[in-house]
Parts: sequence; C-alpha cells; structure tokens
Amino acid sequence: MLQDGEMRRIEKLGQTLRDLDEVTKVLQDPMLSLHDVRVLFDAVIKQYPCMESRLDARAPIVNNTALETGLVKIIRGKKLAAPELVECEAFRQPRDESDGRSEDARDVLSLRQKGK
Repeated sequence: MLQDGEMRRIEKLGQTLRDLDEVTKVLQDPMLSLHDVRVLFDAVIKQYPCMESRLDARAPIVNNTALETGLVKIIRGKKLAAPELVECEAFRQPRDESDGRSEDARDVLSLRQKGK
C-alpha cells in the first residue's frame, strides 16, 4: 500500500505525463508553424522549468539557433539580429516593391510560399 505522500507524487507525475502527451499531440498538426512550436515550448518551459535545457531556443539539440530564432522573428514581425539575417537570407525571394506590402510582410509570405 502506498503512503499519502507517494500517492500525491504519483498523481502529480500522472498529470505531468497527461500534459506532455497533449503537447505531443499538438506537435503532430501539419499546419503548425515554427512560431506555434516556439509558443508551445515556451508555455511548457513556464509550466515545467526543468524542461528549459531541452526546449529552449538555445538548447543543444537546436542545430542552427540563428536560423530558427530568425525564422520565428520573421513570422512574429520582429527585427532580426545580424547572425539571423545571414542564416535566413537563403529564404528571401526577390520582391516586387510595388505590391504595397511592408518588407517584413513580404519576408513572411516568401517563407510561407517556400514551405508549401
């Protein structure tokens, strides 16, 4: 028979597993953007700080931090740092300045079109 403290720990662990299982289900959505993933991971880190070393934008598993943070910034409409600009340059398409869109909006559209 389990003691009260052990039972509470098991219940808490079960809730954590259910929460993370929901995250894995959301991650399977083919329409999820890199921005959506970052928002989701940031929420997990806030709820479970021990996950920061694995889910942070600068985690060791991230192969190209500048590229990933740059793409998220483009989607969010934020300015890129110099290393991010270099890494994201390959995704930029020549633009037609007469389309009336802002430069950032054209960058986002360019990235989305490449993703199709």
